[in-house]
Amino acid sequence: MAKVEYIMLVSIVLLFSGCIGNATMRDGKGSEQIAEPAGGNRKQQNLHEDSHIMDMPVEDISPGEIEALNAALDDEYKAHATYARVIEDFGQVKPFSNIINAEKSHIAELLELYEKYDLEPVDDKWIGQIGPAENVGEACKVGVQAEIENAALYDELFEKVDNQDIIAVFTSLRDASRDKHLPAFQRCGGR
Repeated sequence: MAKVEYIMLVSIVLLFSGCIGNATMRDGKGSEQIAEPAGGNRKQQNLHEDSHIMDMPVEDISPGEIEALNAALDDEYKAHATYARVIEDFGQVKPFSNIINAEKSHIAELLELYEKYDLEPVDDKWIGQIGPAENVGEACKVGVQAEIENAALYDELFEKVDNQDIIAVFTSLRDASRDKHLPAFQRCGGR
């Protein structure tokens, strides 16, 4: 894919995923709430309707792309289990209570690709496998490291994929980890 086409695709994905323009909050049900100006109404938009991932062409999928999808889904499962454990141990503390909903959306976006390509998703092997943190501050430090590793994983996985829809989803998920989740965990790390 030519560099200009890639930049255009990424820009379109960012625009439709809410990363450009209105401030957004994910509700964990595959929808985003668009933050309107003070006193305005909020409306919900389905992420998949906006990004048109299902409308992108179904391309041949390589073994490397399947491997990349499996690695991405496994890592999103791990993040979800990690943040769920923090909530189990310490209650609905921020940013975990917000980011866990984003992780659910990330998993849903990846599962949509599995459905589109008629693939069997990997099992979630992380349920009940995450140990407790000493305190919320330590959990935030774990969150920082997890989001750094998640963004780096997506950077590595780009080398294995060339399907437009997979690139679009990976870009969106990497950017959310790097640009939204990581700063939130860095802010809470001093607790």
